[in-house]
Amino acid sequence: MPEKIAVFGCGSDLSKEIQKLNEEYEIVCIFDNNLALHGKEMHGFKVSKPQEISNYNFDLLKICSLSNTTKIREQVLDLGLTEDKIMPTPLWSRKNLEKWTRLKTARKKNRVFIIGNGPSLSMDDLSLIHEKKEDCFAFNKIYLIFEESDFRPTYYMIEDTLVAENNAKKIDSLVGFHKFYPEHLLRSLKLSEGVLVFGLNLPNSNNEVATEPTDEPTHFGWGSSVTCTAIQAAIFMGYSQIHLLGVDFNFEWSGENVSKKNVLIGKGEMNHFHKDYRPIGEKWSVPKMNISGSQYVMLKEFATSMGVKIINSSRGGKLEVFDRTPLEKVLKET
Repeated sequence: MPEKIAVFGCGSDLSKEIQKLNEEYEIVCIFDNNLALHGKEMHGFKVSKPQEISNYNFDLLKICSLSNTTKIREQVLDLGLTEDKIMPTPLWSRKNLEKWTRLKTARKKNRVFIIGNGPSLSMDDLSLIHEKKEDCFAFNKIYLIFEESDFRPTYYMIEDTLVAENNAKKIDSLVGFHKFYPEHLLRSLKLSEGVLVFGLNLPNSNNEVATEPTDEPTHFGWGSSVTCTAIQAAIFMGYSQIHLLGVDFNFEWSGENVSKKNVLIGKGEMNHFHKDYRPIGEKWSVPKMNISGSQYVMLKEFATSMGVKIINSSRGGKLEVFDRTPLEKVLKET
């Protein structure tokens, strides 16, 4: 007989999996935190309150909400469910957690560069990083310079949904370095062998603010900027010096707002290091500078408490939270 499972979450992630789940398991109930759905029928099952979880007999719980797996895990554990009854998601799989541990153990250098995509980033700067064989994070469309430069990052990270959706095929094809995806982007990107999955502690949708930084890959704090997440990953890995480069923290708006979710259709803009970064007509998300700014302040305090120094080596820009040291001076230091 197939195992009996309960499902938590009845949104789009369940819609994609419901057929397969019905084929492999016996679904006995669905839970969801949305009060408006309680008592209603979804996919042929009544939606129940999570607080009623002890009323049902099932072998395993399947979490079908890639944006909230960590919060849901904590919630059901608080409600008395045991860990062995929760089916591992990509984030919480033993394989993924072991990848993070191995990466931390393998680190040999004390400093790492966080390379943003701002217009101040130059090919010469990337060449210097490459020549010195510095450890570094790079993001999103950094691959645009790969045909023009020998530079390659040590770590590649992405968390912007529209960038992933618009460039999934290219991003999936990148090889030669570690790649970090948040769990919710597995809706668009492939979970290949070289990918490490991380979780984001997203704020309540009614109260969109930065969340507290951590050094735990299962729930990094959210700051509406991938650079904020990379800083936390670097702290987890044990780097004691984190240098920012090309993190200009300065955007000029262009484009037409096409929804209430701050999505723009680009008219061509120069907020990035490469002329082809934002093609005309491409949809992109409006940067939430106030949220990123507040988390940079949190990150400075958090890093200091962990014995980590964050230094801004960007050429210009408007990020003044961190002390500045020119790149040339940094690279002269051993």
